[in-house]
Amino acid sequence: MYGLVIESVAGQSAGSVVFQSGRIFGIDEGGALYDGSYTPGEGDKVDIAVTVVLPANVPSVLGIVSEESWSVNLKGSASFDTDEGLMQLDMPIGQPLTAVYRFLRPVPPAA
Repeated sequence: MYGLVIESVAGQSAGSVVFQSGRIFGIDEGGALYDGSYTPGEGDKVDIAVTVVLPANVPSVLGIVSEESWSVNLKGSASFDTDEGLMQLDMPIGQPLTAVYRFLRPVPPAA
């Protein structure tokens, strides 16, 4: 489980995300939901593909506020060889996002 701070030209948001068995899922303080996948990349990198679903009437770090829920697909890569790092996430609209991640704890085994 990782803590995230996502930054863009329009602001920042904090949240948490879990990487488990090739899946990514999480949420941020504005209620945006993260769902996606990760696969091994080049060297020690992990390739990431995430769909972010943003709720209606909540300002996003992109500067967009919509009266309806909407989504954006993000792609990037990161090296998780340290407990903290930086990743850049590309998207089909606007500038890339920068995400600072920090390891919080391992995911406990299922009961």
